[in-house]
Amino acid sequence: MEGSSSEAIVKDCHRTFPDNPYFTTEAAQNKLYRVLNAYAKHDPDVGYCQGMNFLTGLLLLHVEEETAFALLVHIMNTCGVRGIYLPNMSQLQLRLRQLSYLVLTHLPRLHQHFMETGIQIVIFASPWYLSLYTSEFSLNFAGRVTDIMLADRSDAILTKVALALLMEAQERILEQDGFEMTIIYLKSEIHEWSRERLNQVITEAAAMTDINAQSLDALALQFEEEDRLQAAEDALLASEGSNNSQQSTGGEDLKAIISYMDLLGMDNEDMEGEGE
Repeated sequence: MEGSSSEAIVKDCHRTFPDNPYFTTEAAQNKLYRVLNAYAKHDPDVGYCQGMNFLTGLLLLHVEEETAFALLVHIMNTCGVRGIYLPNMSQLQLRLRQLSYLVLTHLPRLHQHFMETGIQIVIFASPWYLSLYTSEFSLNFAGRVTDIMLADRSDAILTKVALALLMEAQERILEQDGFEMTIIYLKSEIHEWSRERLNQVITEAAAMTDINAQSLDALALQFEEEDRLQAAEDALLASEGSNNSQQSTGGEDLKAIISYMDLLGMDNEDMEGEGE
């Protein structure tokens, strides 16, 4: 695992801010490698995940590597970002689900557009969370997001900014015709907004006081309850289906039952053959 992490880090160091003069130097790439490799050893459950290179690169543009490592650990643990990078990406899935819910409740027309065009939040928003906006937007914008996150000691700003971006872009998104054009806008044009417009997005996101760590935690509990009820309902339906199936064969004659069992046996053999 350690070897695979090191190899992935080496590859991604060369892909980190390739247009930034600082990261074209071998010295800067070596610093980036050392910080990421040190974190992978510090937290082997996380190891290394794509996106961490851009966040760490942003830190190295402002502080030396020892401080960058300390800040990376702080952001992961204190700000609650660590779960986004775990192998099962459970927190990333949760944040994307929360964002989808907020789009439904705050931007119903946009939600309907996404439904009609078959667009899922994960397609365009995953990189926003995984890189903390550093790979998709300007360094100034990503730096302001990171500053707020450090001040709040929470990753709630990531979701607030995502919602604010969609609020700002809503009318233009609704003008897009179909899946492809909408995705092109979300994955290209939105990243080219002016500094002033992106600053306004930050201002709007910061003003969303109803969205915070506590409200996101409450929403997570709501999802857990919904999932529990859905699982119970699915189990009940499966049980009823099984009972109905048993009742339907109760009046059949012995010959039909034997034929049915022979068919099952044939299927089992086929499945075993496929497994080999």
